[in-house]
Amino acid sequence: SASTYQGLSATRVGMLDTHVEPTAWLRDVTLTTMPFASTPLAGQVDRLAHPAHGTAIASLMARVAPTIQLFAAAVMATRNDQTVATTYRLVQGVDWLLEKRVQVINMSMSGRYDKNFATTITELMHRRVLVTAAAGNQGDKAPPAYPAAYASTHNHIVAVTAVDVEGKLYSQANQGAYISVAAPGVNLWVPPASGQLTAESVAARYVSGTSYASAYAAGAVARATRSGLKLSV
Repeated sequence: SASTYQGLSATRVGMLDTHVEPTAWLRDVTLTTMPFASTPLAGQVDRLAHPAHGTAIASLMARVAPTIQLFAAAVMATRNDQTVATTYRLVQGVDWLLEKRVQVINMSMSGRYDKNFATTITELMHRRVLVTAAAGNQGDKAPPAYPAAYASTHNHIVAVTAVDVEGKLYSQANQGAYISVAAPGVNLWVPPASGQLTAESVAARYVSGTSYASAYAAGAVARATRSGLKLSV
């Protein structure tokens, strides 16, 4: 309803990902971006990662919560043909999102346990910021993927796995006791991006993975938070 969307316009949602390019699905979102991945580290200047992933994540969040205030921290860089995020840049991104007083942060990424970032997660918990995080796409035999696996020790992190339209678990999803929520994340259609950041435009396409399920969950949390619902996580 119109009143629901009007309420959503005050909901402040953050994300740590790649740069976000404009799409039709983001037309009603108030979007603010900040590039941390271009910050020189140890004399090395990384290139911003291709915006395809972050643009899809933001667009899916907007599908569920169309009029949110979205703050996108571009922390992912390209190094040796790999997309990476350093702990320093992740912490920078979180600090910026806290300055923006976000209520929800989506982290559609996965990696190993990191002691320094664990401290940052604890700070988010103290601030009562709710985090949605991708369970990981390394299969049922994979070790716990972080930051989602912090859910095993922190109440305000939601570890999200992906299911298809029939409710069947995504075949490549990580599994574990820390995962508590499932959301759509298999064969999702995402819109094209404008390609303003790079010469190569981002085409409309089907995507699958727990990253996209986490984005859906973040949108749902934004709507529930604005509606005054109390979430048990």
